Amino acid sequence: MLFLLNDRIIDVPAPEAHIHRRWRILGCGEPTRLLPDDAMQFAQSVVRQSYRECIELCDETVQDLAALIITITGANAALIHANREDGGPRLARLPEGILATLKARSEADGDVVIADIWQQAA
Repeated sequence: MLFLLNDRIIDVPAPEAHIHRRWRILGCGEPTRLLPDDAMQFAQSVVRQSYRECIELCDETVQDLAALIITITGANAALIHANREDGGPRLARLPEGILATLKARSEADGDVVIADIWQQAA
């Protein structure tokens, strides 16, 4: 399943299996005990910490966060303001075709305006 986290699109083939395999490494707590709010607060803290430390999230961490959000909330897109403490995360359920097109365009030329997607999802 494709997932959009801020401006990155990543593929998570089996989100539920992925998060059940990696939740201990990720440090989010057992997924069966998490509420959607818990999952989003955890994802938000990871994104904000990487921003504060000026470290880009690696693909593996983005895939882990995507699997967590997909499994717990059912969303396939999340916008998490990395540098605004007052801005809460936004979730969206976008058509898979849009994400596939964006992924293909970004791989081809890297010139994809993700902000347009978030304006349309609002």
